[in-house]
Amino acid sequence: MPEATAIRAPTATPLSALRGGLWAFLTSPALVDGDSRVRSWVGPGAFAYPEAAGIWLGWAAWRAGRGEPTANPAQATAVARRLGRDLRAGPGVGKAGNIYVFDTAIAWAGCLAAARAGLAPPPGADSRAAVLRALERGLQAPAPLVPGPTQPEHWSQRWGPYLRRATALLAREARRVEDLDLAALAAGLHRRAGEAVQRHPYVHAWCYALEAQAMEGQPVPRADLDRLAAWQRPDGGQPAWEHGGPAHADTTAQALRLWRAAAEPLRYAAPAARAAAFLAARQATSGGLRYADDIPHQPAWAACFADQAMVEAGIPAAEWV
Repeated sequence: MPEATAIRAPTATPLSALRGGLWAFLTSPALVDGDSRVRSWVGPGAFAYPEAAGIWLGWAAWRAGRGEPTANPAQATAVARRLGRDLRAGPGVGKAGNIYVFDTAIAWAGCLAAARAGLAPPPGADSRAAVLRALERGLQAPAPLVPGPTQPEHWSQRWGPYLRRATALLAREARRVEDLDLAALAAGLHRRAGEAVQRHPYVHAWCYALEAQAMEGQPVPRADLDRLAAWQRPDGGQPAWEHGGPAHADTTAQALRLWRAAAEPLRYAAPAARAAAFLAARQATSGGLRYADDIPHQPAWAACFADQAMVEAGIPAAEWV
């Protein structure tokens, strides 16, 4: 499928059509390749990304639970089996030669969610053993990736509250399948990530930490939601950094999801409407979302987050992927 760059105007994209486009993009061969791997994005430089596959499986399970069009079981089964092979081989998954705690936790949670939704067979004991081994090794490591950081100052290569998003997903699925060993590892990783949610200048990482709070059943402080609203650009996009910068589709979808699930959603109705319009305006003819004004790539994870964020009534944090 050729890369699509034409953008729909938000006024011409009813919500149902917009979400239908996201579904078409997420289930297309442009994103899920012939080897049943989920690509990082559609566009130049894309690579097979196990973390995206885990998010994708969670998204497919969520849609199935709502009775909405989702990935067909054959496609979901193939993705889950491929991801299971990658988890066993690692053990664990990541990128650029490293096994990441974050990626492994999200990938395994996605496999469990897909099985629970009836979209894929339950993963085998060998995959579970490999995941437990990888997470235990990561828990004991100086940084949340093995063999170790290549960019030690980068947010994703340091322990921090953003990791709680992955452990929240892991703990949720561990409870549902009554896996006490997995639940104990999730709790240990949660403590290692840090109890307090500290603001990070990179808004994507900070939103992960805020999402974790909500997923763990804690209210996201109004001050944090207000801060996100204050940073919003006039066009509705959420800047990459707290001091500004280009707006990113994933961060904008994260902020929208947080506002719509807030204890006082009406307080954030205006920034939520602007964020939704921003995302709609960046939908390509493929159905995917351009990452940024100057980056036409259409990421898998941004589409999954946006599909949930675009449900006007808001999605309970317990269902987030």
